[in-house]
Amino acid sequence: IGVPDRIFLFDVGEGPNVCINPRITFPDEEMTEAAENLEGCLSLPGIELPVERHVRLKLEYQDEKGEARSLEAEGLLARVIQHETDHLDGVVILDRADRKARAEALKRLRDSLYSL
Repeated sequence: IGVPDRIFLFDVGEGPNVCINPRITFPDEEMTEAAENLEGCLSLPGIELPVERHVRLKLEYQDEKGEARSLEAEGLLARVIQHETDHLDGVVILDRADRKARAEALKRLRDSLYSL
């Protein structure tokens, strides 16, 4: 749209938050176990995949008024931030899944398309 900003919105139950030009800093070295953390995406309806993510991170961004902000996140909030930042980089959960899970998800997507 001709605007060189990277923007996402998220809501984990406390109201929507706007992140403009987000930058993840200080991701924790501790990672979640992928097999225990199924992740879905509105871009891939009905697909849930195990995705390994950093447990904690710090996010620097601008809010909707252009004010510099930062937040420390862990758990679900850290996962959501990483997921949405991935989208800004052209990455979807299929790209983060292991080969077997990706193949199964692609088969499910193909089967759902053919059933329309």
